[in-house]
Amino acid sequence: MSDVTQTIISGGTQYVAGNQNDFIATAMGSVNVVFLGAGNDTVNSAGTDTIVAGSGAYIINAAANAVIFASGPLNFTNGSGTSVVVAGGPASVNGGLGTVQSFGAAHVNGGSAGNNALVAASGNSTLTGGGNGDIFVGGASGSADQMTAFGNAAVFAGAANVVMSAVSGSLTVVGGSGSLMVNNSGPSNAVFAGSGTTTVNEGSGSDYVIGGAGHLTVNAQSGMDVLFLGSGTALMNDGMGADVIALVHGSAGGALTVNSFKIGTDHIALTGYSAAEQANALANAASTNGSTTLTFSDGTSIFLSGIGSVDTRVFA
Repeated sequence: MSDVTQTIISGGTQYVAGNQNDFIATAMGSVNVVFLGAGNDTVNSAGTDTIVAGSGAYIINAAANAVIFASGPLNFTNGSGTSVVVAGGPASVNGGLGTVQSFGAAHVNGGSAGNNALVAASGNSTLTGGGNGDIFVGGASGSADQMTAFGNAAVFAGAANVVMSAVSGSLTVVGGSGSLMVNNSGPSNAVFAGSGTTTVNEGSGSDYVIGGAGHLTVNAQSGMDVLFLGSGTALMNDGMGADVIALVHGSAGGALTVNSFKIGTDHIALTGYSAAEQANALANAASTNGSTTLTFSDGTSIFLSGIGSVDTRVFA
């Protein structure tokens, strides 16, 4: 190891590495600031350390709490503490047994302690949560981000094209301008669709889906689901549960197609409309080829595929 400079930092130190290949270790319980050069450096951080990495390639292992700033390639492994990683180059982050707040890394596994903050890189990213309380944030427009949650999580898709899958726990998902696919398996989820195309593949739980300006597809399953129709177009493939289609005057206005609507089990709920809205919709219902279209005063329309006639039982 003659080409590697080895340094042990005992504590309270600001250390500046050169451009050679360095191996640096900080002592347990110490507080340090370490500046790395352009070499290929390895740091074993046992203290509460702030590490500023340059344009080299870095392997950093943190046993306690660390704050990492890296512009070059980074491979970071967290211990049982809480660490922050700000990546400006290619980066892989492993949250270990603790919690990690990662900004800009393309490959992230959150810590098993949960409460991770995983913010995607500007390019394609793979973000995997570690436990309850994780927050996921999508990357730049045009990027493709794969996200997986292992507990209760919040997701802000943004401009990226996002696929979010929940292995366990409940999701709160806010869509953006990119495309969004949500695969639910938790007991209850809330999805706020954005202006992009959104697809929600529901599990057995009870979900709330709020439509936006973009196109929305909801594939319902056995739970009781509530769909709030937005201003965009939507398709609902009804499931086995008792589902509700909610129209809120001033927030709806879109066009919805429903497959497998169950009269007497599924219902349309009106909020903010006049007392005569339901009667007018039924009076003006248009039935064609065994299907029926209901039209409302704000321009909202619901096409009930396979339902040849309607009566008051379709309303809540």
